[in-house]
Amino acid sequence: RDEVRPYGRHMDTVFDQYEERFRDFHARSQSQMPLYLFRTEAEYQSFMADQDFKADNTGGMFFFSPKSSGLATWTQGRSRSQTFQVLQHEGFHQFAFNHLGTDLPTWINEGLAQYFEDAIIVGEQMTTGLASTRRLEQVQHALSAGNAFDFETLVGLTPEAWANILHHDPDRAALMYAQSWSIVFFLIHGDNDKYQPAFALYLKRVSAGWDSQAAFVEVFGEG
Repeated sequence: RDEVRPYGRHMDTVFDQYEERFRDFHARSQSQMPLYLFRTEAEYQSFMADQDFKADNTGGMFFFSPKSSGLATWTQGRSRSQTFQVLQHEGFHQFAFNHLGTDLPTWINEGLAQYFEDAIIVGEQMTTGLASTRRLEQVQHALSAGNAFDFETLVGLTPEAWANILHHDPDRAALMYAQSWSIVFFLIHGDNDKYQPAFALYLKRVSAGWDSQAAFVEVFGEG
């Protein structure tokens, strides 16, 4: 109990920060959000299999089905800060599912999850806007080499297409995630936060059920 208590406190703070930052989005359900924290990866894998989810090559997962739902990961072989990063990332997916809707475009869901994965919490405050050098260099290299995802292709990927790349092309998948993060980071911080209001409106549109590409054009324009 003493060993897991810091993780519980941390995730309570994370939830409070998410709720404050997305205060215009209201929860569909007021029930608690389960967190399953295992000691070993083997225990995590066994649990996920029992929930009928394939969790190979995952560091943690938010899962949802008629049978069960929750956020799961493990601690052994990781520093506490590494586990916090996993929990912040997957915890965003859990929060978004309940507050931003079940049809959030995958690129923005994953881009925001990585954005908050990088956040640092001190006391009760979350510091965001910390650019990942690794992801930034990965995107810059892909752009220079001419093998980056086309913008329209990336933002138009269906969940099925995203999953197909994830499971069959690890290198492209890593770039797919990095580019999604870079777009989200730009829309939040680019040009001295110029695009934040439009980005917030776009999130409201897709949360309300708008087609993601139609919402993007309506908010940001054709160019």
